[in-house]
Amino acid sequence: MNYQEENAKRHKGKKKIFRWVVLFIALVVAALCVFSAFYPAASWKYYFDLPAVSARGEGELRIHYLDALHGDATLIECPDGKNILVGGGADDESSRENILRFLNALQIKKLDSIVATGVSRDQNGVFLQVLQFYEVGGVWLPAESNGQSGAYADFVAEVGRKGLDYHIAQRGDTLFESGQGSIKFLYPSVGGSVEATVLFVEYSGVSALVGGDLSDATLQYLKSERTLGGFEKQGIDLTKAHIVKVERSGDNEALRSFLFEFGVETAVVSCREGNSYEPDEARMQAVLEEALQAFRTDKNGHISFALKDGRYTVAAQK
Repeated sequence: MNYQEENAKRHKGKKKIFRWVVLFIALVVAALCVFSAFYPAASWKYYFDLPAVSARGEGELRIHYLDALHGDATLIECPDGKNILVGGGADDESSRENILRFLNALQIKKLDSIVATGVSRDQNGVFLQVLQFYEVGGVWLPAESNGQSGAYADFVAEVGRKGLDYHIAQRGDTLFESGQGSIKFLYPSVGGSVEATVLFVEYSGVSALVGGDLSDATLQYLKSERTLGGFEKQGIDLTKAHIVKVERSGDNEALRSFLFEFGVETAVVSCREGNSYEPDEARMQAVLEEALQAFRTDKNGHISFALKDGRYTVAAQK
């Protein structure tokens, strides 16, 4: 075989390889197009870049205050395996990614209850995706639902379209109960004037407040109702709250008073650094003057508490 024949043979071989490569790429692109048609990116992209969160231990109740940007979202894992999502975070893609990837890291397939804590865009950002991607057992809506729009309106419409069981939350309603504790609504109450949803979690001698807007008015309401014995009528012993999520702004003296009177040990601030949603130095100082420790979701990420055997441990996942 002379040089020209050998060169032509090599050239032919390269063309054949090139055609196979092009064909392979075309098949991959076609397969991806077909896959995307049946499984849009929104249904699987949240399974990548998952946080390294451990599974719940036997007999534990876990509370995860999630990094939902400037919004509020808390996941509660009950000892009986039930999962409760309280608040849907900010109406922002980064917030949705943080929440959904955390749920997927825990391999959660069903949320037994989702609790809408209010109607603002900082409280319902992920709920529509939750209804699309997970099995949902029941929905709890706030007593005050005026001015529905945006993410909240879309969420409520989807609840109706799916025919899901929903309830209007009232004080004393129970989401979980066992011999070691319970999860009950502290607010709203019939005829109440404070527009907030607050849950009281009590398990194995440890208690926590979970909810949306724990404003100055809400804190004052909780103090007054405890003094008047309003919670005792629903079998709620609100003498102490070891763990509390506090607002990033408000009356610092009112906050100090609340943290002291309720014996708060650990405070969590859901916030976003570098804008109007960042707490100022005076606010954080007020927290640390009364609580033993404080965590910020913008700096520490997801804040997780494990309650068991009369104590709790805390871990942060950035």
